[in-house]
Amino acid sequence: MATIEHAGTATVGEWLGVAGATVTQYLARYAGTDNPCPEPDVKIRQGKGFVYGWAPSREQEWRDWGTRRLGQGAAGTSKPGSGRRSQPE
Repeated sequence: MATIEHAGTATVGEWLGVAGATVTQYLARYAGTDNPCPEPDVKIRQGKGFVYGWAPSREQEWRDWGTRRLGQGAAGTSKPGSGRRSQPE
């Protein structure tokens, strides 16, 4: 059986310019919103949780998601569900 390589949260973080732990937070924060993170191609059970992986060919999908991302750090926006609204210009 051939080994299939996937990109984990640390690599996705490199694509987005954030830490891998931030990608893990994004997965939870944006689940069920109008802009959820790209679904992982693989979930590996590790202890009580999972390790997620995406095909390296999905880098552009993640980059596109990052440009649509609303929340802290995105100009004029706040975290989804924070109760804060963006200020009109």
